[in-house]
Amino acid sequence: MLRAYRFINDTRDEGADERLDILDTPDGIWRCHTIFNCIEACPKEINITWHLSQLKKKISSREM
Repeated sequence: MLRAYRFINDTRDEGADERLDILDTPDGIWRCHTIFNCIEACPKEINITWHLSQLKKKISSREM
């Protein structure tokens, strides 16, 4: 999902809508319940939860 985040936020990416469709499933981005366990487990100390929440915002904003 972090790789999808990277591509979706790349202005050169022409497949952002398709990527967001793939993530917008109960087993995709919505499976994250924002508990922050992934941040503690990440050996690179990446704030994964923040990136996933940005993807959730993008998905939610395009449905309006």
